Amino acid sequence: MDVAFFDLEYTAWEGSKARNWAGPGEHREVIEIGALIADPATRRIRAMMSLYVRPAINPVLSDYIVGLTGIGQARVDGGTSFGDTFEWLLDFLGEAQIWAPGLEDFDVLAENCALAGVDASRLVQLAPLNTAPAFAAAGVDLAATSTGALAEMLGLPAQGPAHSALADAQSLAAAAFALFERGLVGAG
Repeated sequence: MDVAFFDLEYTAWEGSKARNWAGPGEHREVIEIGALIADPATRRIRAMMSLYVRPAINPVLSDYIVGLTGIGQARVDGGTSFGDTFEWLLDFLGEAQIWAPGLEDFDVLAENCALAGVDASRLVQLAPLNTAPAFAAAGVDLAATSTGALAEMLGLPAQGPAHSALADAQSLAAAAFALFERGLVGAG
């Protein structure tokens, strides 16, 4: 069975993570989705996608998030609505089993569905395999690292710039495949 990995980038401001996005007007609006589908036995990537999303509540990106991700205003201005992007993501993922290092990105997707008035019931079809225990068994503290650094933490080559959704998804895939080879995570 094919497996899928995805990563999100979303709006942020200096200190918003520490405040848990509780500041006035702060919402974790998705601005980029990167995803890939692969065969876990061969590590062969079958398909990849990277989409930019136009935030509706905070359409102007903060200097902080531009500096962190390298995503410029023109990219999100040319992006699609969250509703359209969400549908494309679900169609892209199809029947692949999702391997995820926790559920934060699923929570962000649910928040964005609520913000955009999109039916979130299809999120249940994703049914992720939580790989967090496998990362913990390998000595990786997921709370203290970004997804983009996971491959390097396991001694693998960097997959691209951190905080690029597609490069982060590739880093997650490389790291998860390394754990798969060690028998720490499987296609469940």
